[in-house]
Amino acid sequence: MKNIGKTIKLLRQLAGIPQKDLAKRISFSQNYISLIENGKKEPSLKLLRKLGAELNIPVSAFFWNDLEIDNISDLRIKETSKRINDLYWDLIRQTLSSKTRLSE
Repeated sequence: MKNIGKTIKLLRQLAGIPQKDLAKRISFSQNYISLIENGKKEPSLKLLRKLGAELNIPVSAFFWNDLEIDNISDLRIKETSKRINDLYWDLIRQTLSSKTRLSE
């Protein structure tokens, strides 16, 4: 499994939320969030639920980067998986950018 902390960091950055602000909003310490984003700690389900609720995205978004598309041998399935992945991340980006606009 790839580092889920990198995905959390990416989603936080896409939402335009500084680490300190996000930590405060979800009642976790900035240090703990930093450790997770740097791959030194694994996030709890409680944290993932709070992050998902704060960012208005499903918890599954944190695991989406873990799909191993490159390991798929069937070319048609691989290309379809890549397209689905691209569409999924476009949707997440749109969701996060609309949330950022609403909070301004």
